[in-house]
Amino acid sequence: MNFVPRQSQTIREDGRVTYGLTGEEVLEKAHKDTRAEYGDDIMKPSKFRLSMILLIIFFCFPPLGYSQGQDVDKLIQELKDGKPDDRKTAADKLREIKDPRAVEPLITALKDESSDVRKWAAIVLGEMKDPRAVGPLIAALKDGNSGVRGGAANALGNLGDPRAVGPLISALKDQNSFVRRQAAYALGWLRDPRAVEPLIATLKDINPGVRDFAAKALGIIKDLRAVEPLIESLEDQNSYVGMSAADALGMIKDPRAFEPLISALKGENSYVRIGAAFALGKIGDPRAVEPLLESLEDGNWGVRWGAAFALGEIGDPRAFEPLITALKDQIPGVRNFAARALGKMKDPRAVGPLIAALKDESSDVRMRAAQALGEMKDPRAVGPLIAALKDQNPGVRNFAAWALRSITGKHFEQDTLKWQKWWEENKEKLQKRRRRKGEFII
Repeated sequence: MNFVPRQSQTIREDGRVTYGLTGEEVLEKAHKDTRAEYGDDIMKPSKFRLSMILLIIFFCFPPLGYSQGQDVDKLIQELKDGKPDDRKTAADKLREIKDPRAVEPLITALKDESSDVRKWAAIVLGEMKDPRAVGPLIAALKDGNSGVRGGAANALGNLGDPRAVGPLISALKDQNSFVRRQAAYALGWLRDPRAVEPLIATLKDINPGVRDFAAKALGIIKDLRAVEPLIESLEDQNSYVGMSAADALGMIKDPRAFEPLISALKGENSYVRIGAAFALGKIGDPRAVEPLLESLEDGNWGVRWGAAFALGEIGDPRAFEPLITALKDQIPGVRNFAARALGKMKDPRAVGPLIAALKDESSDVRMRAAQALGEMKDPRAVGPLIAALKDQNPGVRNFAAWALRSITGKHFEQDTLKWQKWWEENKEKLQKRRRRKGEFII
């Protein structure tokens, strides 16, 4: 799980992380990440989802004979001749269509008399990722409006063209903090070593938001020159900067960061303790286990959450019993990551507690428990997972079906009757097979 998002992150009390994205983007990211880890079948639609997809197709896609090209031509004309608000709306709609014919008109719009239109044109060009926009966007870094300059910097980060590195480094000294922040963001995603020293210098920027984004960028680039400066930033006066510095050190995984992160884990700042816990998990040094076990009882739920994540990454058996206890934490996010950790450790003693977690009041915890049981591939979970196919939450049902497939190799999706019939016919055979292996007795 990546905790250095491209935009500022917010950790909710239920343990979910939002990234400053729209609901649609968060959903798209969740679906993409799930498919990447578990394959396309995990997101295979039920009859209800299929009905919803058909409705979306009916209402959202143009009928046969409709020419999208006509719409693009109309929007391009609106971008040229409409009122300022209409020109901005036209740019937004062109972003959704992403027709390459719109690139040149949008480049022209970078010189529109309205700063809102210029800013929106820059943003859209960044999302369209057409190399023709690189030069004009570099020029827009000197626009008289800070919003346009910031939008251009952001767009250049999305385009990923190395020609932008020098101009973006210069933008780190822009008089406006928003522009400096976006320039740091962009340089991180360009991952060019030329940006490392300027970003290290930016860790001393007067604005905490700029320092925060500089730390994030250095974590993405993963250059060893940033380790010592980031260690210093663990003690930044701003909590978010310290947290981002810890996260960046976790991404770089240099052994020099271990002791400073252990100290940060025991510090007074809860945000930095959270970042340190996650970072130690990414580094994976078993020397962190005892301090992390202490953090599993921290008074701050976010620290407990991070400790559970880290202990799962390290996989040390000393964490087993404390993680079983954490399955009953009052905060769903902690229970969620305790289940995740137990699934990664694959200790067969966790099967019973994880089966119990399939009835947790939080659907997120139930989903994570199903996922963990599927990863452990223990047949004792088959019956309870079949029962979970009737869960009121579709996500739980999807993960239960995936877990059953993972354990048995069968593809009955969410057909409870087929699963029950198969289980009745094969339960005894699987029991005998597992007893012969001496792994457990049902």
